[in-house]
Amino acid sequence: MTARPGPSLVTPRLWTHEVLDSHAKYGWPHRLVDGFLVLLIVANAGAVMLETVPGWAERHGQAFFLFEAASVTVFTIEYVLRLWSCVENRDRDFHHPIKGRLRWMVTPMAVIDLLAILPFWLHFLVPVDLRILRLLRLIRILKITRYSPALATLGAVVVSEGRAILGAVLVMLVVAILAGSLMYTIEGSAQPEQFPSIPAALWWAIVTLTTVGYGDVVPVTPLGRVLGALVTMAGVGVFALPTAILSAGFARELRKRDFFLTVRRLAKVPVLRDLDPSTLAQIASILIPRSLPARYVVIRRGERPDALWFIVEGAVEVELPHGPVRLTDGDFFGEMALIGGHTRSVTVVTVTDCQLLVLEADRFERMSRHLPDLAERLREIARESDHANRAAGLADDERRAREGA
Repeated sequence: MTARPGPSLVTPRLWTHEVLDSHAKYGWPHRLVDGFLVLLIVANAGAVMLETVPGWAERHGQAFFLFEAASVTVFTIEYVLRLWSCVENRDRDFHHPIKGRLRWMVTPMAVIDLLAILPFWLHFLVPVDLRILRLLRLIRILKITRYSPALATLGAVVVSEGRAILGAVLVMLVVAILAGSLMYTIEGSAQPEQFPSIPAALWWAIVTLTTVGYGDVVPVTPLGRVLGALVTMAGVGVFALPTAILSAGFARELRKRDFFLTVRRLAKVPVLRDLDPSTLAQIASILIPRSLPARYVVIRRGERPDALWFIVEGAVEVELPHGPVRLTDGDFFGEMALIGGHTRSVTVVTVTDCQLLVLEADRFERMSRHLPDLAERLREIARESDHANRAAGLADDERRAREGA
């Protein structure tokens, strides 16, 4: 029998890739590197802007150059390390030592990383206009996309909604061309200097459709003013299309991300770990996330049960008859809501700031009609927890009785 290879060791290349590409098991080195790079990117953008202030470039030119050289050196080292370690990517498309690195080099973020350092090295070889060089250096601010979940989400929305956005842009172009052509036909003879051609009339059409209205080119004939009013009103709707598409896509992407985050959180709850992913997804779809401050009374003794609470992060204290019990990440409470308890027999108070997931009783009942097996599973979990609490209470009462005797 052939011996199986042992577990792979963490090589320097793998460690480098994990630190640079944000995997949780290398938490603090990753956070340290990310924080340093974000500060350096922001500082670079600030330096580029300050250089344009009259007199600053002359007075502090040497300091600006040294900071630029140090920053580019750091960004170059980062790029080389990413290129060297990209073959450790979890995506197998990058595993080949040559083809994998070539594929990585044409990814959007790798192209941005390269453009962030290329101008500095090129200006030693090729004469470049200072204004163009400064503009190219501002590309570095795009590197912050890697460290910003919001910008990354926006990028995902643009990619996923690409066809819809392209359609909206085409509609805008068609409306602008029609408006410009009609205005040229109407106003061309009355204002030949303002509307000498259809391309020239497009300036008026675009400015009017976007409702900017610079006022440098305006219709003077009655029919031209009527058309101008119609085009202005059309612009409110036409140019709102891309905004509406991006807004809807952004909200949908955030909901999707929150949903997967909820599923991962549920998988950490001990009593739910053995459930399959599809079942966890079904539970996650009916849960409500809640953030509560410390010293907040979640449940009062005597209240009617209305929800089961899962603790994602933080700690709560349950005031049981036989003494307080602290629950932390992965625990749950409020199971009486699922097994038909009449009133609460405990008080639950948050000890720290808490992130909780709430399964409301009415949502659970609606789910029971469609997913009876899953509902019975949650009831079983609730009954087991209730029996365990009662057993713990009886055991504690017996211990106190013996101590008293």
